[in-house]
Amino acid sequence: MNAEEASSKLVSALTQYDVRQSRKCGWNPHALPLYFEAVERIVEDIRLGADTRAAVCAGLSGRVADTCLRALGLPITTREEAAGGMYYRPVSAGHSQA
Repeated sequence: MNAEEASSKLVSALTQYDVRQSRKCGWNPHALPLYFEAVERIVEDIRLGADTRAAVCAGLSGRVADTCLRALGLPITTREEAAGGMYYRPVSAGHSQA
């Protein structure tokens, strides 16, 4: 899967996820733009040659990551991956962190 196709699927999945979350108590109306920022970093990493699943797992966590992985037709996060950090760790060597 190329980076543009992944970007489209991620944006769609995250938009749908945010709509579902908006019906729940405690919804964060500022989350969607943050998700989109994560997608930009993930897509840049994929463009630089990173494995798609590894890039998503590095850029997102929890249910949000699982939602994106499902949208891409990839297995959801493992227990070990879910225990990862809260900060984006680029998978590819040439990635610029902003």
